[in-house]
Amino acid sequence: MPERYLAYTDGQGALWVEPVSGTVVDYEEEGVSYFVDLATGARAADFHQWSDRYTPETREAQLALARAARLRLLMLETWLPGALVIAGLVGLVGGWVVGWLGG
Repeated sequence: MPERYLAYTDGQGALWVEPVSGTVVDYEEEGVSYFVDLATGARAADFHQWSDRYTPETREAQLALARAARLRLLMLETWLPGALVIAGLVGLVGGWVVGWLGG
């Protein structure tokens, strides 16, 4: 009869996130998966160990995405309010001119 084991995985890692856009620009992780004896609870054997990180090309691509998102957000925070102020002034001046000419 085959023996039965439990399988567990322990891992840890870190994410590097660009704070304005929230884009993950890099990550690093490592861990191990292992068998545990069902009867005793003792660790029997490791069967998979890994470590991983973005490649330099992926990091550059993620940085480009983060920069583009950050630029869009900064434009919304600066240009949109400015455009709304200008539109309001144009409406105010237009209303003043129509009132002045018509009245």
